[in-house]
Amino acid sequence: MENNYSVVKMSKEYVDGVFKIYCENFVEKWSRKSIEEEIDNDLARTLVLLDDKKVIGFVNVRHILSEGDITNIAVSNQYRGKKLGLMLMDKLIELAKSEGIERYMLEVRKSNNVAINFYEKIGFVKVGERKNYYNNPIEDAILYDLTID
Repeated sequence: MENNYSVVKMSKEYVDGVFKIYCENFVEKWSRKSIEEEIDNDLARTLVLLDDKKVIGFVNVRHILSEGDITNIAVSNQYRGKKLGLMLMDKLIELAKSEGIERYMLEVRKSNNVAINFYEKIGFVKVGERKNYYNNPIEDAILYDLTID
């Protein structure tokens, strides 16, 4: 069976699906309400990855002037290993270019080797660390930047 993957802008119909994926991927959780509020946040952009009409991933960023901060990116566990995170990032970079974003920044847990490898493969460069940035458990964050060409 062929998959029908697409990436769309966040809307209310996708909030429950995004929240479900958020809960399965992150220790420190946003509430469902916080995710829904991103729809009306002028600085926020959330792209939702669909398999037909089923939410299977998302990326959330904040655009401020010419910079963006990637707050979250996740793909449903059962869809991992299919390069769908790259699909999300490609669409995000298209959006960034259309909005005049020159660079993205993000933080990642120092122990999250899967995410670190993913970001470095895309071209993110390590620019620093934040001591004890994360709670539950307490852990350092690695800071990354990506220049948008």
